[in-house]
Amino acid sequence: MRTPRHLVMIRAILPAVVAGLLLAGAAAAGATAPDPADPADGTRAACPAQPGPYARCLTSYAPQTATNRARAAGRPVAPGGWGATDIAAAYRLPVDRASTTVVAVSTAFDAPDLEQDLNVYRQQYGLPPCTAASGCFRKVNQAGNAAPLPEANYRWAIESTLDVSMISAACPACRILVVESDSNGFADLAATEDTAVRLGAAVVSNSYGARESGRRLLSAAGHGAYDEVRLLAGGHLVG
Repeated sequence: MRTPRHLVMIRAILPAVVAGLLLAGAAAAGATAPDPADPADGTRAACPAQPGPYARCLTSYAPQTATNRARAAGRPVAPGGWGATDIAAAYRLPVDRASTTVVAVSTAFDAPDLEQDLNVYRQQYGLPPCTAASGCFRKVNQAGNAAPLPEANYRWAIESTLDVSMISAACPACRILVVESDSNGFADLAATEDTAVRLGAAVVSNSYGARESGRRLLSAAGHGAYDEVRLLAGGHLVG
């Protein structure tokens, strides 16, 4: 059974495009008890800190309960936060942003409803659809195949939804490639970068991180040396 998609307010630094607030329909596959909220602003970290050679996603979110309830009841309530036009204006992005550039997202685990959630965002903010059928959207595993995809993980799905939504806001005509790793280990995530570049990505967004250590660096050794490809890394939350 498909789980309901809810609007969440997400605040993060997103590689390649923007830092700020946005709304996205985040997939909630396999949801467990919610994380403790930050007492300062009510946000929650989507992914907990990880030990060893493992990465965490760097998104925080706060469910918009009143908005979700109103929309579930059929009332056309607009979500709060920054929309696509706000982001374009804040960063003075060109009005004519026609492009066929392939922008890839390197992420862990599967976001089962990602294509649908992406198009909820795009429809909400007046952007054209971006679907697999049109060739605009593509999702593969770390080997570059459409199946089998990794196990679903709702925490990382929030990160993936944020990333593809912000790529859409910054470059509505760009093609989006999502490469999902088998785990959140740095070796697997590094493999997604290799695959993204091999499949034609000119930009690769990495929205995850961990405290630096020799062990973590060694686990990703031998990856990331690409000609004419921009690799962009996410930072942790700031105000």
